[in-house]
Amino acid sequence: MRTSETRAGTRRIHYSHSDEFALLHARLEEAEKRLRTAADAEARVETIAEVRQGISIRNRSRKTGNARKCGPVSGVETACFQEICQHMPEVVGTWTSDGKCVFLNRAGRAILGLSDGEDPAEHPPAAFHPREAMKGVVEPAFRVAAEHGVWSGESRMVDCRGRSFGVWETVFAHRDGEGKVACFSIMARDITDEQERERELLRTFRILEIQEDFSRAGILVENETHHLIRHNSRLNTIFGIPAGDLRVGMKNVIPERLTPELADPAGFLSGYTRFRRSGDLRWATTALLANGNKLELHVSAIYREAEDDVFGWVWFFRVAERDALNRKGSGKRRR
Repeated sequence: MRTSETRAGTRRIHYSHSDEFALLHARLEEAEKRLRTAADAEARVETIAEVRQGISIRNRSRKTGNARKCGPVSGVETACFQEICQHMPEVVGTWTSDGKCVFLNRAGRAILGLSDGEDPAEHPPAAFHPREAMKGVVEPAFRVAAEHGVWSGESRMVDCRGRSFGVWETVFAHRDGEGKVACFSIMARDITDEQERERELLRTFRILEIQEDFSRAGILVENETHHLIRHNSRLNTIFGIPAGDLRVGMKNVIPERLTPELADPAGFLSGYTRFRRSGDLRWATTALLANGNKLELHVSAIYREAEDDVFGWVWFFRVAERDALNRKGSGKRRR
């Protein structure tokens, strides 16, 4: 390393190729430290991308004829990369373009069912992916990575015992000094638990949808900016609104689409406006529909842990039971 003065009087630092190598090595060591403490897989993917960028810069310096100055390729970069990956809880492996596995980290061996002494070289990517995932996801992912450098998406893997499980998979393409794809690395995170939680949430969500559809109350849910998130069919029935007229994302459905169906729209809007301006989290009132039915209305804020962190509102509209009973009774007396 040497320094020189610029015209502005500042110092410029010039790195030799050996200095460049030392800086890259230091960068890899720093990346390893970050990987040990990374809170999630996304942070580890970003760090690996940084490592790949550093190795790519090193390879480009070789391509421009600096190999003699840099010294022979010692494999230090590869060793650092693999050492980093050994500390990761995800599956991380590297395969040559003809399918030979040249590296598989400890977590990968454990998750995929390889013994410590078993050579992963004879296990191509197809050995760890179900046929449909290999053909429909992984092979196209290799093509995308070869063109763009990296691909990420949801896929499935299978271990040596035949257990299939969902993964979030990232494929990296590594290039040699000539710019050709030399090998691919795969990083895969088991998302079985996440998928199960997602299925459970979807199941619960569907149950709530069914309950809403059979509820005697009209239900409307809007976000904090008063855009419609969801509503049930009973709401359409109560207000006489054709199915399909209320769509997700519509704003101010209550004042603009429901209020005109009331007997006294101006009176309701006055109370509605006062509630919106009050900052209250709940409101209950009554109103008459244009057909004479008495409507009970309840609204409650949806908030996180703190009541000042509101991110939505749930509205309930129900025709008063007493009115319904009176109408039914008066019908009997007329007979």
